Amino acid sequence: MCGRYSLVAFPKELQERFNVKKIEGTITPRFNVAPAQQLPLVTTDHPDRIILGEWGIVPAWMRAEVSPRRLINARAETITEKKTFKKAIEQQRCLIIADGFYEWAELPNENHKQPYRITRKDEAPFAMAGIYKIRRNKSKEEILEFAIITVEANSMMARIHNRMPAMLLPEDEMSWLDSSIPVIDAIKMLKPFPANKMIAYPVSLDVNSPANDNPEVMKPLKELPSQKPLL
Repeated sequence: MCGRYSLVAFPKELQERFNVKKIEGTITPRFNVAPAQQLPLVTTDHPDRIILGEWGIVPAWMRAEVSPRRLINARAETITEKKTFKKAIEQQRCLIIADGFYEWAELPNENHKQPYRITRKDEAPFAMAGIYKIRRNKSKEEILEFAIITVEANSMMARIHNRMPAMLLPEDEMSWLDSSIPVIDAIKMLKPFPANKMIAYPVSLDVNSPANDNPEVMKPLKELPSQKPLL
């Protein structure tokens, strides 16, 4: 599962990195991104621009509820079997832009989990594979919603959690957006990112609250109370 991530890169850097002509909407530094927020992505429908979408797909059968449960992740292994995701994986794939994500590890003899921030070793922005859907709210306005696809953890991530976002290789990004590529071939792009190109470090428990969206939550801890080895 992926329930939080970060993106602090400048818009110009993202425009160059993802080779898009323009950015629609305002991108500001985000240190502790949470579901239901407006976040940048590149879609199958508009591969030449970065647009904003809401994190979390609300299933049609839940839209009448006051506080519907959003589907923020989709497992790569079963995504083609889920009715909610079937059309999206075929025709509505997206690049979810991030520069790091958070995961929580179990700690022996502790009553809390320890959060870690995980990034590329070069700390460069990357694309998590995603799917999206368009729904209309009560005012008939179109809202783009997206979910992050997850895969089994690589050898580094496995020490923290058994799942991780499907971080696409840069050379696969445009192919992932191409809806003419059959789903069976697109699914092959969903695999654990190379462990030797990633790092992880423990961060403050402050990241547990989405209200703490500031640079402090990204700073590494020097040691843990449990003395659990740092990764």
